[in-house]
Amino acid sequence: MVKPIRILAVVCFLSGSSVSAVSSADSLLGQDWSSIKDLYLSETLYFSYQKKYFSSLKQLLLAKQQGRMTQPNETELLLAALYIAYGMHEQAERVLLPMLGRNLDRNLANGVLIQLAQLQVQRARYNQAGETLGRVFGVVDPGLETQRRALLAQVLVHEGKYKEAIKLLDGVKESGEWGYYLRYQIAMAMLGANFKDGAAPVMKQILEYRGDDQELLALRDQANLALGLAYLNDAQANKAKSHFRQIRLDGPVSNKALLSLGWAYKNSDDMKAALVAWSRLDDMTSADPSVQEGLIATSYAYTQLGAYSQAVEHYQKVINAFDAQLRAVDKAIESVGKGELIRGLLATNGSDQRGWQRDMQYLAKGPEQAYLSGIFAGNLFQEGVKNLQDCQFLHDQLVQWETIVASFSDMLKNENDEAAARSHRAQIKLLTTRIELYKGQVNGTLEQQAEFLTEIALNELEKQKKRITRLHALSRLGLAKTYETAARAEEG
Repeated sequence: MVKPIRILAVVCFLSGSSVSAVSSADSLLGQDWSSIKDLYLSETLYFSYQKKYFSSLKQLLLAKQQGRMTQPNETELLLAALYIAYGMHEQAERVLLPMLGRNLDRNLANGVLIQLAQLQVQRARYNQAGETLGRVFGVVDPGLETQRRALLAQVLVHEGKYKEAIKLLDGVKESGEWGYYLRYQIAMAMLGANFKDGAAPVMKQILEYRGDDQELLALRDQANLALGLAYLNDAQANKAKSHFRQIRLDGPVSNKALLSLGWAYKNSDDMKAALVAWSRLDDMTSADPSVQEGLIATSYAYTQLGAYSQAVEHYQKVINAFDAQLRAVDKAIESVGKGELIRGLLATNGSDQRGWQRDMQYLAKGPEQAYLSGIFAGNLFQEGVKNLQDCQFLHDQLVQWETIVASFSDMLKNENDEAAARSHRAQIKLLTTRIELYKGQVNGTLEQQAEFLTEIALNELEKQKKRITRLHALSRLGLAKTYETAARAEEG
């Protein structure tokens, strides 16, 4: 994936600005920066507290280049923290590693290291994250120790060391919300490695959650669904049903649970109960794969129960619904191909300077919305969107600086000192050349990111089209078999 961060490191030097006060309404990366007294560092923090990480980096790099800093260690730690905040983990590591032998503020340095490890884990750089966590030194603050254990457990899960990861969890009395998510992650990895018997005890704490936190309730639903599917695939229908029944009907995985519950009843030779579960999915307009499969399953259940006229009627409705779905997918493919998705992504960017911490609130508003929700939630797509929007932000900054430089050029027309005017014109020419160079680099990267995201979206839409086409064919086949079965029943 193309990333614009290398360009950012150079562009930061092109502009400077100043602010006179520091707000303490927030904290960069959750760290305590109260040891900072330097005026220029305080100015940098001012921008960071407003989530303006680009401006913070620009201010700090400019001041550092001019040798204004009076707190060198804090300067480097703050620079590393800002690189992390903007998602530039490689630059942050290059700043941090040479510092580790110095006399540093232990809690501050450890906090920055742990945040770097968190970014590396989110970027799936587990080996690097493990090395970073190994550099945490001295007595670790309890709050930081909890974060360290959580990240190290994720590294161990990636390495397949489930027992060691669980021990890390058990070693923390109050694991808090992250403990639930990490237990889920460990259990899912165990299920993926076919360790079903070990996964259920790990999920026990999640399954027993009785609070009202909506995210944890959704996680509990996910845990029940995962275990239910594992038991269903292992031909343990009764165990599967007990987990599916515990999933909320208004939760995010209810459709998948109802579909699976129906199959569990069917495998238990209770087709009437299966039909009740599948009938709840009777939405002919839904693009949800579970609902679409449920439509065919409902028709199949009617046939198996001998309700042939209902089966035929339902199959015909399903076939018409899939005809409409295929037309909608074609429209979505056309929309994405014309660039509507990319235009929508760029329209939501604004002046957001938070880099990888930017909120991903955009969902396609065009015909592609219903079919791309799965990839919108995926890390690969979200990273691509953030890179795309970073490029657009940098492009807008360069255009702004180009305008400023042009205004300086106009001012020189009134310069009486010809020697000074020549010097200024030379500087302006240099700046203009640099801006044009960076604009070309940013625009090239922006186009690559747009192509990358468009390709992901089109590939997903083609997959959806193939899946619906397959379901459409199955519906026609089911209808034909129902006619045949009904005819034999009449003859008999």
